[in-house]
Amino acid sequence: MSAASPLDRDDPRRIGGYRLVGRLGTGGQGVVYLAQAPDGRGVAVKVLHARLSRDPKARRRLLREIEALRRVRQFCTARVLDVDTSGDRPYVVSEYVPGPTLARLVRAEGPRGPDALERLATATLTALAAIHRAGIVHRDFKPGNIIYGPDGPRVIDFGLARITGGTATTDSIGTPAFVAPEVVSGATADARSDLFGWGVTLVFAATGTPAFGSDTIPAVLHRILHEEPDLTALTEPLRSVVASCLAKDPADRPTATGALLALLAHDGGPAEGEEGEEGDGLAETRLMELPGTAREEPPTGEPDAPVRHEELDGPATEPGGGSLGAAPTEPLGLPAPDGPNGPNEPDGSDALDALDALEGPARPGRRVLLGAAAGTALLAAIPAALLLRDGDGEPRPGGPPTLTGTAPPRRLTEAAVLPAQPDTVYAALYNADGTELFTSSAEAVLRWNVAERKVVRTYRGIRSSLELSPDGSTLASAASDNSARLVEVSGGRELKALAHPSWVAALSWSPDGTVLATGSHDGRARLWDTGTGKTLRVLEGHTDWVTSVDHSPDGRTLATASNDRTIRLWDTATGSPRRVLTGHAYWVQAVRFSPDGARLASGGADNTVRIWDTATGRLLAVLDGHRGRVDTVGFSRDGTALVSAGHDRTVRLWDAATGSATAVAAGHTDWVFAAGFGPDGTGLVTAGADRTIRLWRIS
Repeated sequence: MSAASPLDRDDPRRIGGYRLVGRLGTGGQGVVYLAQAPDGRGVAVKVLHARLSRDPKARRRLLREIEALRRVRQFCTARVLDVDTSGDRPYVVSEYVPGPTLARLVRAEGPRGPDALERLATATLTALAAIHRAGIVHRDFKPGNIIYGPDGPRVIDFGLARITGGTATTDSIGTPAFVAPEVVSGATADARSDLFGWGVTLVFAATGTPAFGSDTIPAVLHRILHEEPDLTALTEPLRSVVASCLAKDPADRPTATGALLALLAHDGGPAEGEEGEEGDGLAETRLMELPGTAREEPPTGEPDAPVRHEELDGPATEPGGGSLGAAPTEPLGLPAPDGPNGPNEPDGSDALDALDALEGPARPGRRVLLGAAAGTALLAAIPAALLLRDGDGEPRPGGPPTLTGTAPPRRLTEAAVLPAQPDTVYAALYNADGTELFTSSAEAVLRWNVAERKVVRTYRGIRSSLELSPDGSTLASAASDNSARLVEVSGGRELKALAHPSWVAALSWSPDGTVLATGSHDGRARLWDTGTGKTLRVLEGHTDWVTSVDHSPDGRTLATASNDRTIRLWDTATGSPRRVLTGHAYWVQAVRFSPDGARLASGGADNTVRIWDTATGRLLAVLDGHRGRVDTVGFSRDGTALVSAGHDRTVRLWDAATGSATAVAAGHTDWVFAAGFGPDGTGLVTAGADRTIRLWRIS
C-alpha cells in the first residue's frame, strides 16, 4: 500500500508527543501507526495491544525486541527514535520506512526476475549475517518481514527474535510455511533455521508461492519434513545456494556468510582465500570493447581522516574509511506501508562496516565490492557484496582505440561544507549562473544561496531525484509515491503530478523544457508533455529497473540505463529504439551525454566509467580507478572534463578527450550520490550518504 489506512474509531489519536495519523499494520504484538513527531517528520509508532499492556510477558517480549535490535547494525532495519515502556500503553518509535513488503510486491507485480532475485538474495543474506553476528536469531524470516524501503530491503519485525545465550522464550514458532523442519519437530530455532526461512522466501519471490506450498497447515508441515521443493524457477548459482539452505538437517545448511560467499564466488571473483594481484589505486583508462570488471576493497584508515586531494604525479591513495562513525540512533524493525520508494541508497557506513566485521580484515589480494540495489533506484540497492575479478587491462583486437593520450593533472580542493543535513542527500545541482544550488533528501528539497551558504527556500513533498528545467523556473522531482512532480521554483506551487505504475528513479528535461523523461522500476522510460502532464511515449525494452535517463543536447535522442546491464538509445520523436549498448558487467547506474552529443558517459556497479560513441554505439574507453559502484557521472559544460563518484567515497575527474584521470579527491565519509560541475567548470558540488554537501575548487 502506498499510504497508511485510516485510524479506527477506537485508536488513540496521540501517544506521548506523537500525533497518530494512520495505521501501517497490525500484528500479534501490537499496532503500528504512522505518526507525526513534534518536529513534523513522519515516524512509525509501535504500540502494544491494550489486552497485552498489563501482561508482564508481553512487556518483556517488547523489551527483548528492543534489546535484540540494539545489537543489529542499522542498515538491516529501521532506527529507534524513542521508547517508553513505563506507561499503560508501551510503545516504540522508529524511523518511517516507506515501501512495500516483499509479499505485497510479489502479489502486485508478480515473481521477481533473475537480477532482482540476485539483489534480494545478496541484500538479505548480508542482513542475516549481520543479525546473526549480533547474537540474534530472527525466527520469523518471511516475505512479510522484508520491506523494500527507499534505501533497499530491510529485515523487520523482531517480535519473535531470540538472543543467543539468553533465557527469553516465546510460545510462537513463526509462520508455518517458512518454519524449518527442526522447529516443526519441537527443537529451538537457531541461526540455521533462519537460513531455511530465507530459502523458502527466495522461492516465494521467484514463483509467488512458498517452497512447500501454502494450502493447509498439516499439508505444508508434512512437505517441510518429508518432501523436496521444486527449485526450477531459480537460476544458478542461486538455485544451489537455496537448495543448501533448504536441507532438512540444519547441520547441512551454510551460515549466512557462507551462503553469501557461495553465491558471490560464482560471479568470477576469487574464492575465499584465493590471492590476486594488488592494484595501486591509481585510476587508469583501459581501451577495450569488453573489459573485465574492477573491485572495491574495504577502506582502511581513521574515520575522521582529513580531506585530501590527489595529483597524478605520484601513486594515488584511497580515502580513509574504517569505522565511518556511529549511527545517531539505534535500530528497530517496524512494518512500513507498502508502496513505492525513490532512488535512495543504503547507509554505506553500516553496510561497509557490517561486511568488514563479518569477514574480518581484508587479506592481501582479496577482491571485495560492496554494492546495493537501489542505485539510484533502490535502491539499490541494497547492502550487497560481489566478488569480482579484475580484467587483464589489454585492448581486444579489432578497431583502433579512439581515445588516447594523457592530460595534465588537476587539483581538487574542498572549498566549503554546507551545514549538515538530517538525512542522506541524493541530488545536488547548480542553476544556470551558479548563484544558487538545489539539493534533495528524503526530507525536502533545499534551495541555497551559494555565496552566503544558506538555505533560502524549502520545498516539502518532493525529494530524491531532482532536475531543474532549462529555463530554471521548474523543479522536477521523483517522489516516493509512484510519481514525478513538477514544482514552481519561485513560489513552491506544485504544477503537475505525473503518475506511474511503479517507483520513479530517474528524470531528464528536454533542452526546450517541453518534455520530461522519466525512468521507473517497471523497466520502462516515459516521455511526458510538461504543459499538459500527459504521456507522450512509453519506451519498452529494458528487463529490469531503469535507473538513469538523459536527453541528448538536440533533444532527439534519449539514453536510458538499467539494472539489466544495458544502455538504450531511443528516438524521442517516434519512441523507437536506435541502439542497445552492452559492455557493463553489472547494473548501469548513470548515463550522461556530452555537450555536443557525440559521446555518452556511463557509470556502473562494475566500478567503471565508460565512454561511448553515440553515432556508432562503439565503446571508446573504460575508465578504471573507482573501487566501488559508480552512481553519478557528468560532463563539464564545455565538454572538456568528466566527473564521477560513488560507493568508494571518492570524486574523480577525467579528461574527456583522452579518457585519462586528472584528479581524485577524498572527503566524503560515505557513498557519494551526486556530483556536478559549476557553470564555469572551475567548481564542483558533491553530496551523499554522509549527509553533507561539499563544494570543491578545480585548479
